[in-house]
Amino acid sequence: MAREDTDLEQLSTMLRQCLGRIDEEAFRLQESDGEPVDFGEADRLEESTIELQGLVEALLVVEASEEADVNEVVASVASARLQEVSVPLVQRLRLSEGCPRAAVSRSILATAVDRALSMAVSALRAGGQLNLSTRVERDAVVLEVECLGCDPEDGAYERAETLRDFVKGFGGSCTARCEQEDLFFVLEVPRVNATEPSDRG
Repeated sequence: MAREDTDLEQLSTMLRQCLGRIDEEAFRLQESDGEPVDFGEADRLEESTIELQGLVEALLVVEASEEADVNEVVASVASARLQEVSVPLVQRLRLSEGCPRAAVSRSILATAVDRALSMAVSALRAGGQLNLSTRVERDAVVLEVECLGCDPEDGAYERAETLRDFVKGFGGSCTARCEQEDLFFVLEVPRVNATEPSDRG
């Protein structure tokens, strides 16, 4: 069991690193408008994308029967991310009642939430506000991330494309929108059906 936990931790770490590399390469390509195409960057982006797909498939196979407590994951990831912030921020956490469970492993969900919060926090200026809330819908658990007071030049909205692809890979969806200096993310992840034995009682 200890060996399995170590393997999952290593896979999760590799997954986060891979997503980070894809974000960086994609952002560099977006910033190079009008400049000659760097085929090396495009190749690295394609290689990282293939690696990402393999890592997601590996985690989904290993943790196919697992579920995740969405509120616990959001609170844990937010706490870890905010410890890395060097500017004063206002944070509000509004979690739905009960223990909504997502039909995806904790590692996969934590990776998605971490990427969303990483982009959100990096875009916020000193004195900005980060609002996190969860709610349950019929077939999904929804996480809303509101970033009020962002740097519009940060590029977080553009980099959200990789997060959308990642969330789509495990059956969820992610939308992002930017309104002046405010940034919003909405993640919808598959919910454990109430008819499943693990969700009864």
